[in-house]
Amino acid sequence: MQAHDNTSNDLTNKDLTNAINELTNRVDKLHLQQHITFDERDAHGHTCDNKPIETNRNTTACKKSDTLSKKEQRKRATLYWGIELQPEDIFENEIIKSVLETNKELIPLKRIHSTLLFVGKRNDVREEVFYPLENKTCTLTINAYGISCNALSLRVSSIVYDNELIMHSYPNKQQHITLALKPGVPAKDSVLTLVGEGDVIDFNLIVRGHVKRYMY
Repeated sequence: MQAHDNTSNDLTNKDLTNAINELTNRVDKLHLQQHITFDERDAHGHTCDNKPIETNRNTTACKKSDTLSKKEQRKRATLYWGIELQPEDIFENEIIKSVLETNKELIPLKRIHSTLLFVGKRNDVREEVFYPLENKTCTLTINAYGISCNALSLRVSSIVYDNELIMHSYPNKQQHITLALKPGVPAKDSVLTLVGEGDVIDFNLIVRGHVKRYMY
């Protein structure tokens, strides 16, 4: 009877020891699993022992937040600086009307401007020089138009701001205003009508506009 009691106690102690060891092993595995890095996962998101682990939702949310932040920053970035003009000030001119009537393949633009500085993704421009000019009213003197089968543009000879500061044509390309384009022709190519790929006709016109920062 006493022997039976000892055997029963021994089995109980062994079972208790095994249970404690099993519990300890599970805790250790759980602790290890929580410290596994992304580098230890395979292509299917499993760890080296083939047990899937959850993606850190907070980390994903942060990355998504960072992406949205970059998009918002881009929306507030400058695409280019230019002078916004009123289309009717130019398209109501009888000579321009006649040119467009003769070249029906050219589609007049609904909004027109004269680019001062293209910024885009370039890191070599100093757009801050234009900050004091934002919304400044100015007068543009036009002395010719360029016409080809692809575009119609105006040549700007000078820009006079209301503070009487004069800025002449710019060094990289002829200062111009794109008026009309053949479908599929990019606006940036309209300047070619004034520099060898079109007919340049003397034409005098003075228009008013204001400096604007064009955003993405």
